Amino acid sequence: DSEINQQIATELLASMGVEVTVANNGKEALDLLRDAPDPLPWSMVLMDLQMPVMDGHQATKEIRKIQRFKELPIVAMTAHAMVEEGLRCLEEGMNEHLTKPIDQVALAASLRRWGLEKFRLALLKSAEQLRAACIQSDWELARRIIHTTKGTSLNLGAGDCAQVCVKAEEAMSGLDDLPTWQVEAERLTVHFNTLADEIGCALSGSPAVRSISSPVV
Repeated sequence: DSEINQQIATELLASMGVEVTVANNGKEALDLLRDAPDPLPWSMVLMDLQMPVMDGHQATKEIRKIQRFKELPIVAMTAHAMVEEGLRCLEEGMNEHLTKPIDQVALAASLRRWGLEKFRLALLKSAEQLRAACIQSDWELARRIIHTTKGTSLNLGAGDCAQVCVKAEEAMSGLDDLPTWQVEAERLTVHFNTLADEIGCALSGSPAVRSISSPVV
C-alpha cells in the first residue's frame, strides 16, 4: 500500500496492542514468511491486493503452496467492496475480505476471530501431541506441551484454560507418580478438545467473507 496508508494501518493496529511488520509488496511478504523461524512470529497476514512487484492475489497463491502456511490466516484489504472480489479472495486461499478505508470495528473483530481460530488449532494440536506423549510415556514432553499451552492461554486471556494447565503442572511436578500423571494428561487432553469444539461452535456463525462497505475517497 502507499506509505501513508501503511502508517495509518500500523498506528491503528498498534493502538489495539498489535505488533506489526510491514512488507512493501507481495514478494517481500513471501520472503519474510519463507525466512521466518518456526513457530512464526506473526499470527496473521493483512494482505493488500494492489501492490507492485507481486500483488496480493499472487502472493497468497504462493504462500498457500507452502505446507506450514496452509492454516495461516490471510485477510484481504482492498478498496473493492464487490461480492465477486470477496469470492475471488476466498478461492485464492484468503480467509476474509475487508474493504478500505479501514473500519476499526471490523478490523478488531477480524483480529479476534482469527486469533481465536489460531488458538483453536493450537489446542487441537496440543491435545494430539499430549495423547502421543502419554502413549510413549514421555512425561517431560507432556510437561512442555502443558507449559506451552498455559503460556498461549495467558497471552490470549483464556484464564480458565491456563488455570487447568497450572493445576496439571503442579500435580506432575512432584515425585514420579505415573498414575497421577496419566490421569492429569488425559484430563487435559479432554479439556483441550472440548474447548476447541466450543471455540469452533462460537466461530461457526461468522461469515467466511465479510465485506465492510464504506465510502471510498
